Amino acid sequence: PLKKVPPGYPATHPRAELLRWKGAVVVRQYERGDWLGTNEVYDTIRDVWRGAEPLKEWLDLHVGGSQEPARRRPK
Repeated sequence: PLKKVPPGYPATHPRAELLRWKGAVVVRQYERGDWLGTNEVYDTIRDVWRGAEPLKEWLDLHVGGSQEPARRRPK
């Protein structure tokens, strides 16, 4: 988290702790198994992403997108 709340917000803001966050993640844990080496893993990952879509939409609406340019993954 950030050391201070972002500029424009008072340090006493009721949600100061949340304002200091730099990011968030959605995590779903699964038991290890042979299925991890099959194509089933792709469907499982897609299901997690689809399940997180309402959260993403809410964040886009109420928080807004990142001001940083998208990062490219190394090949």
